[in-house]
This record gives sequence, C-alpha cells and structure tokens, in this order.
Amino acid sequence: QQQQQQQQQLISNRIQEFARDSGVEAEREEECPDLLKGEPGTDEAVEARMDVHQWSYGGYVCGELVDVAVANPVKADARARASVSDGHAVQVAEDPKLTKYGIGHGGVVCTPVGIKTFGRLDESVDAVVVKLTGQAVLAHGVGRAKAERKWRAKLAVAMYRAYAESV
Repeated sequence: QQQQQQQQQLISNRIQEFARDSGVEAEREEECPDLLKGEPGTDEAVEARMDVHQWSYGGYVCGELVDVAVANPVKADARARASVSDGHAVQVAEDPKLTKYGIGHGGVVCTPVGIKTFGRLDESVDAVVVKLTGQAVLAHGVGRAKAERKWRAKLAVAMYRAYAESV
C-alpha cells in the first residue's frame, strides 16, 4: 500500500511538472465540485479529489482532471486474469474511478491514469503525455519527439525510484 501511494504521488508530481513545463496551469490534490455525487456532508456523498487538475486557455489541454490509479497485478482480484490478459490489472484499478466519476460533467474531463506496481505505464499515461507535448509545441515551439522522450524517461525514473524505495 505504501509503495502504491509513493508511486501515485511521484507520477502525479511528474504530470504536474510536465503540465507546467508545457505552459499549462496545474494544481495537485484538488477537489472538483462538478464531479461531486450525492448530498454534500452525507454518507452517500462521493467527493472527487483529483491528483492533478490541469487547464489552459486554448490549445490541447483546456480543462482536465487526472486521477492516478496504481494496479498490482499479483493482487488476488487481478492475478488470474492479469496472467493471461495484457493490461487487466490496470483496468481493475481504473474501472472504479470511471464508475465513480465517469468521463466528466459540465465540460470537465476526468482521465484515470493507470500504472502497474512494477513500472508499466498504461496507454492513458501516453494520452496525457501526448496532449501535454502538443501543448508544449504550441506554447514554446519545442520538438515533440524530444519532449516526449524526456517526459517518458522521467516517468520511468519516478516509477522505478518508488519501486526501489519500497523493496
């Protein structure tokens, strides 16, 4: 559990860093009232606390909430299917977030980002990196391929660092 929290924090920090580098505003650990379900203050209320809220005024990223989900492929509820189905463990981690928040409401987009405990990044991470890279190209004229390589390397280092610290 501690390892998963470290990984979640490190990946969220990197995504926020990438957003800011690309000219996008980004905040960590932000509540989103637009995604609140139920009556506030009651037991049925489901609050939406996102790992990263990123927004810009034009470009590729106009308003997006990123919620990082860490998947452990050897966890009991995912082990059997994860051994034969590529990406199953990440899907198990992302599905509750999609069920909880949906894809967003009122113009707010919610993107669950799945990562595996042992370092694999899901396609949803690629989608966020591609959007932010497009934004960086627009804002700063940086080379797309160079920025993507740099950011993917930083994500990999963050994942492996969290994994190494937990062992």
